[in-house]
Amino acid sequence: MRTSSYFRPHRLCCLLLGALLPCFAAAVEISAPDAHAVAPPQGVVAGTLTVDGQKTPLRYAYARRPAVDGSDIYVILSNQALDDAHLAQFIDGHAGGTKKLAAVLFAIDPATPKKWQSGFISDGEIAGTAGFTQIGGSEPAIANGRVTGRISLHNQGAAHERSFLVNFDAPLDAPSAAAKCGAAALGTFSRLSGVWNIERWSAEEGAADGSSHAASYSGSLRIDERLAADQLHATLHIVVGRGIADIDEAATLTCSNGKAHLQGAVMPETPWAPDSIDLDMHADRLSGDGADASGHEQHIALKKIR
Repeated sequence: MRTSSYFRPHRLCCLLLGALLPCFAAAVEISAPDAHAVAPPQGVVAGTLTVDGQKTPLRYAYARRPAVDGSDIYVILSNQALDDAHLAQFIDGHAGGTKKLAAVLFAIDPATPKKWQSGFISDGEIAGTAGFTQIGGSEPAIANGRVTGRISLHNQGAAHERSFLVNFDAPLDAPSAAAKCGAAALGTFSRLSGVWNIERWSAEEGAADGSSHAASYSGSLRIDERLAADQLHATLHIVVGRGIADIDEAATLTCSNGKAHLQGAVMPETPWAPDSIDLDMHADRLSGDGADASGHEQHIALKKIR
């Protein structure tokens, strides 16, 4: 199994400062996302947000560059798909009128990513992390036009107890014009939704002593939501075998350079390094090569079964 030690011992801190944003930001009514608007580029997230014991899975990841050089980069992880209008309002500190919204907002110093703050977004407020806060995981990283992080946080405020446990990978920019798929590739990409059986997955697998050996896996890929004309959401169900529990890896597929690029994320405590694979697209076949986050090479072939 491609193990990765994500979490170091928790750092403990008592924060009595007013965190990222006012604890009760002004509510601003925002209309629902326009179904015909161009969707902002999305990343992938695996994780949950828990408020007063109620746990909500987070499914969508967005990153935004600062409007002014030197100011913070923002990452929003949400249980709902968001358009640019919502993202801009939340970054400006205004909670929107989006029903049943649960999201986490990060503000990250691009010069020193270890300097970051977080906030909690709900239907009518954006709350900071004033109170007693525990933080664990790795610091956010900004590289190759992407923001990544594997972070846990638990906050006991005056009125609410909030926590999140997330692993995210979000692009800062939309794909370049040169990388965008042409009409033929987009047509094939548009028909990928459904369930795909993993016919073959050969990989390098890391061991605790730092060595690697050949391994193989089985499972399925369920492509379950269209995020944009050139982007899909999926879940990769991985059967490792050998008495090891199956693993579910959240993923986005993005049509780029005529291929479907799969970018994965797993829950932070999962002993699995997320995958990044470029897939050749055919009517009922996907196949390609890539690597996991630890650099171990992967080759996968899938067949559509429904």
